[in-house]
Amino acid sequence: MRFKVPQDVQREDTIIGPITFKQLVIMIIGGGITYSMYLILFPIYKIFVWLPVVVVLGLLTLSFAFLKVFNMNFTVFLLYLIEFLSKPKVRFFHRNNLTYKPKFSEKPVLIKSEDDKQKVEQKKISQDNIDDISELLDK
Repeated sequence: MRFKVPQDVQREDTIIGPITFKQLVIMIIGGGITYSMYLILFPIYKIFVWLPVVVVLGLLTLSFAFLKVFNMNFTVFLLYLIEFLSKPKVRFFHRNNLTYKPKFSEKPVLIKSEDDKQKVEQKKISQDNIDDISELLDK
């Protein structure tokens, strides 16, 4: 065998050690936002004001980059959670995932009298007629 076939094609490629490119981008963007908040708040406020903001932003950045919930990235988990909370919880059953549409022969017919009832009755097909039709089709 001349070529090596990759076995785990679902895994993302790593850039630096075990860190993937997506994680690296999330860390750069989140770290930049966290650092800019630190630079804005540090000269103005005391430590008990800027420290919680910086810690929360840092933890959010780390969770978006590395946390996995139910074997999903935290970002995907949050998107599924938002979708679950926003969609209705009541489900309706539809055969073949479609709404039921009656065939033309299933239309309701309003029968007023006995004479109309005789007109509406469907023609009955016997086994002899079916045999004749199938014999005709086989020829």
